[in-house]
Amino acid sequence: MKIQARILTSAEIGKILPFQQEWIMVDQITQIEIDEERNEVTGIKGIKNISSDAWWARMHFPGNPVFPGVLMLEGLNQIAGVILYLIYGNQDQSQQVFFSGFGSSLIKKPAFPGDIVEYYVKIKKRRLRVIKFHGIVKINGDTSIDTTINLSIFP
Repeated sequence: MKIQARILTSAEIGKILPFQQEWIMVDQITQIEIDEERNEVTGIKGIKNISSDAWWARMHFPGNPVFPGVLMLEGLNQIAGVILYLIYGNQDQSQQVFFSGFGSSLIKKPAFPGDIVEYYVKIKKRRLRVIKFHGIVKINGDTSIDTTINLSIFP
């Protein structure tokens, strides 16, 4: 495995993922892991700086905002989508990738404005149209979520 420092900004991630910029839960891709034998991306590390002026902060515990755990899971999902894009690109525009499941996802630590959320996602298994990933969310270096993610490719 080769680790490559590579920065993708949220604007670049927004060009890869089919979302409006406000829904991008990753500020940067900071590291890409490549299997040198297959010359293929196998894992990614990304970060999100939690801001008090984000859209969710007005609604999720106003006055004492907490970054929603479901948005942390969405960040893992988005990183997994970036991995698939880096592997497959836009080879077949008729196919779409959809989230199809998480493993158990106990949130051990919340994130607040000023915190840095780190996402780590690696491919675990590929079977036909379902790709299983292992995902970890760390908040200021402490593990908050350790789960699996399933993405499915549909025609």
